[in-house]
Amino acid sequence: MSDHTGHRARLRTQLAQQGMDCLNDEQLLELILFHVFPRGDTAPIARRLIGRFQTIAHVVDANMEELCSVEGVGPQAAYALRLIPQLERRLAISRASTKHFLPSVSACGKMLMPYFKGEQEEAVYLLLLDAKYMYLDCKLLHRGSVHASAVTLPKVLRTALNGCASSVVIAHNHPGGLALPSFPDYESTRRFYYALASVGVELYDHIVVADNDFVSMRDDGFIAQLAEETDAMEQTIELREREDRKRLRKKLADSLLRAEAEKKARLAAQAAGQAEQTGPVPEEAN
Repeated sequence: MSDHTGHRARLRTQLAQQGMDCLNDEQLLELILFHVFPRGDTAPIARRLIGRFQTIAHVVDANMEELCSVEGVGPQAAYALRLIPQLERRLAISRASTKHFLPSVSACGKMLMPYFKGEQEEAVYLLLLDAKYMYLDCKLLHRGSVHASAVTLPKVLRTALNGCASSVVIAHNHPGGLALPSFPDYESTRRFYYALASVGVELYDHIVVADNDFVSMRDDGFIAQLAEETDAMEQTIELREREDRKRLRKKLADSLLRAEAEKKARLAAQAAGQAEQTGPVPEEAN
């Protein structure tokens, strides 16, 4: 057995007996690189990676070009390292989606956060809920634009209706920025809210994610403001419709009265005409 083979066996035994916490970042990287390089010493590569990126988190978050710039790290090793955060993201999404009941902003936010883990571009997701706020699905609507307003209304409506959703939550991220909604974010939320309401779907919330934080437009009162605007518009429409019905009834009543007056005048004129044609009634002889 070579020194390198013996070292690998000892490291694997240490992991099996004592767990991952007994290994430092370099040793963990060594273990990962064992699967890329079946033979040879991976310790120098792991050491150079930590020297360049400082932590194992920064190593796996680095892009392909940055990883391949480290001596000894080729495309195959870079792909293996880049797979780790994607696998972590997928596991977090899988665990979150098993929490079927999402009765609050906090529950929705925690469920959606893993979808944005490691995202380098802006992404927009639509969380679909039934009438009891049970999880139905979570669909990617768009990736790569500068803000959520790039998502078209037809796509939002089609996704919500095809998913048989009663309520939806829109979520998008601000990569490298703050979890604060922009003016276009608010304007797009307004459009989505009214469009979804027109087909009987509730926009429960619009969540903005950045790093490990999120902000809810329901929590900041904007969704309630839209609901009040909708109520006011419906009351205005109802008032106008009531006034229109009142004017229509009055117009109809006036029309009926005119028709009745015209009928009476016509009958009176006909009676007078007949009287003139027959002349005076002759007196009877004694």
